[in-house]
Amino acid sequence: MKKIFLPLLIFTSLTVFDVAKAVAQNDIIINEIAWMGNTNSINNEWIELKNTTSNIINLDGWLLKTTDNKIKVYLTGQIPIQGFYLLERTDDDSVPNITADFIYKGALNNSGQSLELYDNANNLINDLAFTLNWPAGDNTTKQTMERTDTGAWQTSDSPNGTPKAKNSSRTIESPPTQKEADVEIKINVESQETPDIKVYPSGVLLNEIIPAPEGSDETNEWIEIYNLNNFTVDISGWSLQDKEGSITIYVFPKETKLQADEYFILKRPETKITLNNDKDTLDLILPNKEIADSISYKNAPKNQSYNKIYPVRNEVSNGAPSDWPTSNASRNDVGWQWSKNLTPGMKNNITINNTTAVLSKSIKVGNNDNVNMATVAIGDTIKITKQSFNPWFLFFIAIAITIISAIIILLLKLKIFKKNVRS
Repeated sequence: MKKIFLPLLIFTSLTVFDVAKAVAQNDIIINEIAWMGNTNSINNEWIELKNTTSNIINLDGWLLKTTDNKIKVYLTGQIPIQGFYLLERTDDDSVPNITADFIYKGALNNSGQSLELYDNANNLINDLAFTLNWPAGDNTTKQTMERTDTGAWQTSDSPNGTPKAKNSSRTIESPPTQKEADVEIKINVESQETPDIKVYPSGVLLNEIIPAPEGSDETNEWIEIYNLNNFTVDISGWSLQDKEGSITIYVFPKETKLQADEYFILKRPETKITLNNDKDTLDLILPNKEIADSISYKNAPKNQSYNKIYPVRNEVSNGAPSDWPTSNASRNDVGWQWSKNLTPGMKNNITINNTTAVLSKSIKVGNNDNVNMATVAIGDTIKITKQSFNPWFLFFIAIAITIISAIIILLLKLKIFKKNVRS
C-alpha cells in the first residue's frame, strides 16, 4: 500500500506545484478587449487574458482593475497552457456560443482606459493603456483591439474580434507614443484643417408604439419609426433605448435604410426592448449620442397604441415642411395620443372619445405628385368643437327671453291697473 501511495503523493505534489508555480511579468497578458461591444449590442463588452507559458496557472486571488478603480475584478479558476481566459460583462451573452470564465460588472470608457493585472501577491503582471476617439455604437469596424506577436496593439480583422482564439494574423506599426501623438495634434492645428463632422437628417421619428397589446407582451409589442422626408435616410448605427426597468439598447445594423415616407416596424423579439405598462421612456438616439426623438408615457391602456400627433403642414422646403421645427428637441412637444386604432406600417388613425379624427392635407413634395399626410393636431379638435353648435341651446335661450318678456308685460299691466283704481 505504501509503495502505491508514495508515487501518487509525489505526482500530486508536482501537479499542484505546476499549477501554483510563481509567475513572472507578462506570463499572463491582457490579450484582447471589446470596449465597444459587438454587432448585437454596444453593451456586449469583454476582456481576454492569455497564458504565454507552458504551465497551468491558478488565478485565484488575482486582480484585474482599471487605474481609476471603477472596475475591480478578483479572478478565480485556472488558465490552461497557452490558453485563454474570457471575462464577459454583466452576463454570458456578451460573446455568443462561447462560455465565459468570469462575469464582471462595469463599462470600459470609449475614449480610453488603463487596465492592470496583479497576481495574488499583488505583483503587477501586465498592464494596458489605450487612448481612443471612436464613437460608441460603430458596429461596422473597430469593435476590438488585440495584441500582435510583437506586443503592439491593432484593431481586429474579425467583425466581432477573436474571443478565446488566435488573434488576427495581420500586423501594424506600434501605436504612437504620447509625444508623437502631441506632434500630430499640433500639425493638424497648424494646418487649420476642419475635421469632417457628420450631419444626421431630421425627420426620422418615433411614430407609434404599443406597450400593452392583446395577448403576449413578449411577442406582440412593437415600435414604429417613420421617415417623413422625401428622400432615403440611412439609420445604420442609430439606436433605440428604454429607460425604465430592465434597460435595453438596440442598435440598427449596417445597411438599415428608410425610404421616403416609410413606416418601419420593430417587434420586441427583435429589439429585446420591453415597453413597461405602468410607465416608460423610449429614446431614438443618433450615433453621436444626440437624441433624435423621445417618448414618455404612463399607464398604457390595454390594446391601444400611442400615436404621434403632427402639426398642420402647409409647404415643403428641402424635403421637410416649412413650419416643421428644425430642432430635434422642439419636435418632442408635438403631442401624443392613445388610440384604439392600431396602424402598424400606415399613417396614424387616432380615436379620441370614440370619434375617429383624421384630417388629411395634400402637400407638394419636391417634384413628386401630391401626397396625403396625416395632420391631426389637438388644436384641430378644439377648432371643430368651437365651430359646432347645439340647437337645444337656442331653444332654451328663446324660452328664457319669452318668460322674461311676459313678466315685464305683466308688471306694466299691474302698474296701469293700480293707477286706474286710484283715479
